Amino acid sequence: MIRLGCHLCGKPCGKPVDKPLWRWVTLWTAMKERQSQYPYWFSIPIQWGQTNVHEHVPADLILQWVESGRVPLLEALDLLTFDGKKPGVILGKTELSIFEPCNHPDLMHIGTRISDIGQHTFSLETIIFSDRDQRIKAQNLAVLVLYDYAHNCKMDISPDLKRLMRPSMEK
Repeated sequence: MIRLGCHLCGKPCGKPVDKPLWRWVTLWTAMKERQSQYPYWFSIPIQWGQTNVHEHVPADLILQWVESGRVPLLEALDLLTFDGKKPGVILGKTELSIFEPCNHPDLMHIGTRISDIGQHTFSLETIIFSDRDQRIKAQNLAVLVLYDYAHNCKMDISPDLKRLMRPSMEK
């Protein structure tokens, strides 16, 4: 335990702090390590009204977080388009694994990375990380299809686009 100033006056009082410093440093280091593995992040607080009767966040809301987690990545790849002139993506498959319930109050950190690149598709891996519990609560694996909206068909991922995607795959 470390000793800090009093929570009321700030003068040293000798009382131990509730949480040891080593635990905070360990948790901070674990989060930084995850941030390097998943280059696209955003955070969202859990609202009490989002929980169900069992005080858990329902799976459909977790899938909305995953979808929101894709936005920064798709923006970086210039694939977040709806004009029909540029290629975009269509969700081909999604698989959600919930390891533990997400509960209020908490701040969830959603990290996304590209895990695989195919001819027409690429796979995204997304984790839902609890700030309060410092654990991964859920994971999503999704396959997105590169789609040509002007011709209504899937299209090959160009070598240039693959080059843009590769840094997101580094672990």
